[in-house]
Amino acid sequence: MEISKALFYTASIFYLFSFLLFIRFFIWKRYANKNFWSKKENISIEYLQYVAKHKNLSLPFISILIPAKNEAQVIESTLKNMIKLNYPSSRFEVIVITDEREEKSRKEILKSILEELISYRNGVLKAISKKTKTVLSLLNLEYGENGEFYYKVFTKLSEYSTEDRKEEILRYIQKSARDILRRSFYSKRSYYHEGIFVLRSFFPYLSKRKISQLSLIYASYLESLERLDISNLNELSFELLNSILPGTKSISERFAAEFTEYNVKICEVPVNFSGKFPGGFLNREVNSTKGRALNFGLRFLSRDSNIVGFYDAESRPSAEVLLYVAERYLSDAEKMNILQGPLFQVRNFYNMGLISRLGGLFKAVSHDWYLPIIFKTLPFVGGTNLFVLRSTIEKVSGFDPNSLTEDLEFGVRSYLTCGKRVEFLPVISTEQTPPLFKGYFNQRLRWAYGHLEVMSKLKKSSRLYFELLVKGPLEWILYQLSGLLVVIMNVIFILSRLNIISPPSASNNSYFNFALLALNIPYLLFSIYCYNRYEFSFDKNFKPLNELPGFEITKLVISSLLVFLLPLPYTWATVLKVSGRKLRGWVKTERTTE
Repeated sequence: MEISKALFYTASIFYLFSFLLFIRFFIWKRYANKNFWSKKENISIEYLQYVAKHKNLSLPFISILIPAKNEAQVIESTLKNMIKLNYPSSRFEVIVITDEREEKSRKEILKSILEELISYRNGVLKAISKKTKTVLSLLNLEYGENGEFYYKVFTKLSEYSTEDRKEEILRYIQKSARDILRRSFYSKRSYYHEGIFVLRSFFPYLSKRKISQLSLIYASYLESLERLDISNLNELSFELLNSILPGTKSISERFAAEFTEYNVKICEVPVNFSGKFPGGFLNREVNSTKGRALNFGLRFLSRDSNIVGFYDAESRPSAEVLLYVAERYLSDAEKMNILQGPLFQVRNFYNMGLISRLGGLFKAVSHDWYLPIIFKTLPFVGGTNLFVLRSTIEKVSGFDPNSLTEDLEFGVRSYLTCGKRVEFLPVISTEQTPPLFKGYFNQRLRWAYGHLEVMSKLKKSSRLYFELLVKGPLEWILYQLSGLLVVIMNVIFILSRLNIISPPSASNNSYFNFALLALNIPYLLFSIYCYNRYEFSFDKNFKPLNELPGFEITKLVISSLLVFLLPLPYTWATVLKVSGRKLRGWVKTERTTE
């Protein structure tokens, strides 16, 4: 047999094998629907109170920990979501864990801006930075007398509104403009799109065309920042700058002060905290990691706390989640395992690039259907939408502050130390995926390398090691090869049809070619299916305006052709580990402004 024919047949076999791997999704779907999603019952607080009274117990007190370093973009929205959880406010608390490094860095930024503003006032500098222009704009809004900008927007809004609500509309305009400028300081997104976001929030009755017109007014105003009046600059102070450019800590503190009827706590991890649980303080600075922050936050649990939940700073759990957690606890508190719910990491879908979109959708599918399968053999935990008995956390001494995947490491250690397995909690939480490929790659690279680190601490003869090996590097490499083969076969097919290359003799058979072409169709259809299935969780505030019908689907089809890039960070992590190279350390996940 000629070499080209042998290679072609080998590739075809692997190509077909990759299709069989794809078919597994639907086997998982059947299992998950049959055993979990279809059996999900509605639970009310009245039912839980009845069960608790019958067993002579109180409703469990649940503590929710949210590590939040440099999360000023999203933390307020997250806290608003948390206090909407359907559970008695007296029986749960939210602990926001900020980082002293963020405050120190922010003070340095504020100091440099203040110096730049003073120099600008004195006429020393002719050009000022974008950040300082933002502060000037905010100051103008703070002290200004409405001005030309307000008048233009107010006039335009008056055309759209049939009601005489001048003062109310004017307040909305002022708050909207401040929000746009504040978001611009933290976000790389254009002012124009920030304007659309805020306008949609404050004026839901406006049409897309009207919103576009108003956004152009905002954009025009923001281009003329250098002409701002700064006659009141002498009154500038750190207190004012703090209110204009708040950090995660100040936003959280302001929120807690406003919603005093809820148990919202804010703690700040000192730079010299050792990182271990319960931990102490050293005479040197310690690197910031998520595990270290969580261990510090555990020190602030209420003495009544029975269960500890964990969410990321941009998590949006379903309002019913604590009801299901409490029900598991009341059914048998002592035997309650770790509860892990699925994560649909596609909320910022309209902000994502091509690869991140596909990666987010496929990750949502895996959590939707595959997570229950994983829990049968692995104590896998995801670090968010996660609930653990307080006693279990204390027995295993909290999290490993040096682990790149403190969640998986915690799950494995809990299983080996306490025999705690992980149960599937059929209550979703929506989250973000890093919008750009670089952020996506770094996040997945950290996950994969952390997975391999956990493996390295286990005995190679143990069942856990074998399961982590199969569901880790072996599957990653298999997916990578399958993805590459799909691309190679597509290229061979297209080039041979165009007579650019001479096709292998085996590919001259029309039925064979049709079979190869047909194998592409399910991938494309599946991507569209995922889009429709999880569209409910997309943040519609960032949906593009005046876009051609079907454009989002077109972009999704294009991204599905790049499927071979999805497992690349996992493959690269395996290469790094095998070659003895280490990752530089824990890296914070990139967020999208909300």
